[in-house]
Amino acid sequence: MKKILSLTLLALLLLPASESSSKASRYTALFCPECWTYLSGHGTTDMRGNCAACGKYPLELEVQTMKWFWCSHQSRWLQEECKDSARLPGCTREDSLAVVAKPGPDLVRAAYCPLHRSFNGVRMPLVGIMTCAVDGRPMVSVWAARRTWFWCDMEGQWVGSPCPLNPVKHCCTAHEGLLLATPEPGPIAGP
Repeated sequence: MKKILSLTLLALLLLPASESSSKASRYTALFCPECWTYLSGHGTTDMRGNCAACGKYPLELEVQTMKWFWCSHQSRWLQEECKDSARLPGCTREDSLAVVAKPGPDLVRAAYCPLHRSFNGVRMPLVGIMTCAVDGRPMVSVWAARRTWFWCDMEGQWVGSPCPLNPVKHCCTAHEGLLLATPEPGPIAGP
């Protein structure tokens, strides 16, 4: 009985720590639907906080960083460093931002190129694997969120649906595509 009680107490003490560490890896990042890119680094936004490339105010998305490692001797992308990286050179790291998404119909599996941060690929005939359209490296299967935003000229901001005056003034332009995603865990099912 003491053993069960001590294990339960230990689990309760460790649970908040692991929960806070998983939330600590989440943060917000600026995203421009017009350019379909995250805005990070010097010169990506202007003095007013707008996208430096298009001049439109970006969105704030909740994201997590995903690490990718290109293992040259295996010719594939891994989510952990190559096992033989100390002995065999050629393991390079790429980081990508993944939007935190709720499970649903907009969350799909897609082929992703970590080096170019794109979903643009080509299916190889006979073999059937997806390769990156830019460099021909094999792509990885990831979760992706299908998102659509509308630029509302009337309000000067991104909205989730066309403005009420869109049928009359044609003032909203849709921008849609895929974003690398990390599924938000759902509630734990009870008995």
